[in-house]
Amino acid sequence: MIDATELGLPQTRKRHVLIACKGRAADIQAAVRALKRPPRPLRWAIEDLMDTESDDPIDRPAELSAENARRRTLTPREAARIQGFSDRFQFNLINGESPTRTALAKMIGDAVPPRIGCAAALAALAALNAKPANGPPETAG
Repeated sequence: MIDATELGLPQTRKRHVLIACKGRAADIQAAVRALKRPPRPLRWAIEDLMDTESDDPIDRPAELSAENARRRTLTPREAARIQGFSDRFQFNLINGESPTRTALAKMIGDAVPPRIGCAAALAALAALNAKPANGPPETAG
């Protein structure tokens, strides 16, 4: 289990990450410790966006019903920052086109924060470089 706050992400969400390597153990917590950053508050991530006005779909809030308008909703850019994506990150469709605002929100909401992906990759690479738990080392070829 990865606690996003341990990686400096301004979210309290925990993610289960499964890394399977035949005959080897992947230590995701070692990777998290290597990437550890101080916790960051939500304000740190999005406060400077409060007065942003833009026609770019990433900066536009959803068109809301009266009931949903009473809730505090996020723009895709705010959600991307909470996930840890840089403002320079380009969310494009496979064909290179810009997504609709709805597709953009789904992409960001379904995404794994880059720092969590990095921790998983580091854990997997470390496991692949480790000696197998049983038997002789595997060789390529």
